[in-house]
Order: sequence, then C-alpha cells, then structure tokens
Amino acid sequence: MFDPHTATRDELMAYAKDVKGMTVSGKIGTEVLRSKLGGESNVEEVVSDEVVPPKKRTIIIQSTGDQLGDDVLIGINGRNTMIQRGEPVEVSEEIIHVLQNAKRTMYVTKTDKQTGEAALIDREVLAYPFQFVN
Repeated sequence: MFDPHTATRDELMAYAKDVKGMTVSGKIGTEVLRSKLGGESNVEEVVSDEVVPPKKRTIIIQSTGDQLGDDVLIGINGRNTMIQRGEPVEVSEEIIHVLQNAKRTMYVTKTDKQTGEAALIDREVLAYPFQFVN
C-alpha cells in the first residue's frame, strides 16, 4: 500500500507518473508533491496532466573553413542529434544551450609595431557558430 507520508521523493515521482498518470516538474518540492498526492486541497496546483513540449527555435549552424560540410553531433543525456551545417533546423532550447557553451580557443600572432616582437594572443570563440532564423 502506497503511503505518501512515508514515501521517498523518487517513490512519490514514480507514483504520480505511473499510478496517477501525471507529469510532474522536476523542480517541485518533495513536501508539495507529498501534500498533493495526499489529497490536501490547500496546496498550490503544481502537478499537471499535460505534457509540455520543449520550446523550439530554428537555427543555422555556420559552415567554417576548416570544417566545411561536417555535420555537428550534439549529445544530451545519452540522446544524440545530428545537425547539418548551413541548413535551417528546428532544435530545442537544450541544444541551443549546448551550442552556446561549446567553445574553442583560437590563437592569433600579433606583432608589436615598435619592438617587432611577436606575441601569441588567445581568444575564445564558439566552436559551432550559429544564428537564429526566427
């Protein structure tokens, strides 16, 4: 017999999903979920029967000289997505977040005009430059 008052957070989440058929946000507090499943009516509505699809945006990943024509493989929690460069593609906000955080370091040689000494300057750039279409 399931008792929401003694169940762990994982048990509460599983019960809400498997038995009640509800989709529960991972950000919900354990006590709020416990109260909701216990049937108390004074708790704010935080459990929904609707599945909210992730927000999507259309992007184009730029072709770069050294990687011309290469597709970009993005992996998030074991799920891989292959994105073709130069083509508009609809992707989730999670993929956009990964692309925004994928950086690489480029090095440029600069010569001092007065002394003639060369210095190696580094700068961080996007590994996969992209633009939003919409």
